[in-house]
Amino acid sequence: MDALDRGYDNFTAPGMQSDGIVHGPSQVYPNAFEQFPISGGDSHVGEGKSNHMRDRLNFILRNRFGVKER
Repeated sequence: MDALDRGYDNFTAPGMQSDGIVHGPSQVYPNAFEQFPISGGDSHVGEGKSNHMRDRLNFILRNRFGVKER
């Protein structure tokens, strides 16, 4: 699947990182307080249910912003 993803990226957004739906530059929010790229995430449509994304977001919230878990 990674090879197919790279091929699709090269076809749809040559020279840019893409998740197959949203191209890399569109995933950056210029006025955001900080940017936290999470490499190796699931597809754009699967990120809402991704254990990988949840774990990374929890780590960032806990260690960068001091949010305590309940």
